[in-house]
Amino acid sequence: MERGAIYAVLLPFLLIAMCAWAHSGEFPEGLGLDLDLENALRNTLVRLSESADQEEVDLGKMAELLAPARKHAEHLASRAESRAKPAEIDRVELPAVVAFVLPGESSPDEVRELWRQQLWMNITAAQGLLDGADHFVREWVGWPLHREQANRARPLAEALREADKLVGLLSRSPDQMRPFQVKRADLLFSDDFAEGTGQWLMFGDTVTSHEDDAFRMKDRRPRHPDAMMWTRKTFEGNFVASFTFIPHSRADRAGALFAICGRPRGDNTLAVSVGPSMDTYNRGIDGYHFSMHRGTTGKGNVRRVGPGLKMLASGPDPCPTPGRSYEVSIGKFGPAIFLIVDGKLIHHWYDAATFGEVLTSGHIGIRHWAGMDASYRNFKVHRLVEEPAEVE
Repeated sequence: MERGAIYAVLLPFLLIAMCAWAHSGEFPEGLGLDLDLENALRNTLVRLSESADQEEVDLGKMAELLAPARKHAEHLASRAESRAKPAEIDRVELPAVVAFVLPGESSPDEVRELWRQQLWMNITAAQGLLDGADHFVREWVGWPLHREQANRARPLAEALREADKLVGLLSRSPDQMRPFQVKRADLLFSDDFAEGTGQWLMFGDTVTSHEDDAFRMKDRRPRHPDAMMWTRKTFEGNFVASFTFIPHSRADRAGALFAICGRPRGDNTLAVSVGPSMDTYNRGIDGYHFSMHRGTTGKGNVRRVGPGLKMLASGPDPCPTPGRSYEVSIGKFGPAIFLIVDGKLIHHWYDAATFGEVLTSGHIGIRHWAGMDASYRNFKVHRLVEEPAEVE
């Protein structure tokens, strides 16, 4: 589909959703820090949004607008964090030639389109955080930090930094990008769960069983009904985990996420992944994760955890239907992490070390929350290797 046609389809729905979120009224408008600075940022964000709405996005103009927007946002974030003076703007460094990973059967245009959607998402999120739009405050700030108005300032600044990175990626000329396909090679791990969960470390209160040739994991429903299982084995380098996912839950809040490169921070152990609140996982475990079948939210997210809960990408839930089988692949190659569901590339995020060092190794995890019930088949991990791409 041509880019103009894609935007023509997506933008009306996005604008309707923005209006609904902005007028829901649960959170106060603004950050409560500096009215003049916030108004200056708001004016720049309006211009950024207008620029992003164009059928042919002027990336040069967006780069020019992002410079003052990032400066205003960083000043506000520094004030929220009681710094004596604003921190320096952390420039996003991209290599001279970006390794352009094409997982599965994806094309360069498909990956660029996902980056464009992420660009729009981050600019829209910055506006929503400044305006107190419910969806953005809840998803970008998280619980319980969203209760404090000023806590929106740092994720707002981070959203604009991500937008800056994406403008940089999308602005690259063909000779500054090295596209290549990747394929499965050696089998690193395999589990059909016929002999239980001996290859996994289990945390939380769950019931597990082997039913209809599938492993079923169901949360019991204690006061904090979250549970997580991690592979005992760690994986490093470039790899992809593939499995059949069969969600059963229909509850409003229940959901599942799948993590890669999971490792404890500091003196923690993997047990911190389940605690009195999800914040123990968000700040106690480094990792990337993909969430799906998130109750009735209709969204599937990509997050970085460790330095807190950081939004990387968001889109329609790729596994929304209870009882249906989905073929899921999550993986990484260099700085790229990706999600494929039923052969379709859903997410592709490029890690430019904007939330700390690029993660290169760790455990693979499955997390259920709020009473999630799901089954799994044929969990396998393969090494990923590069193969020459025939790209014009």
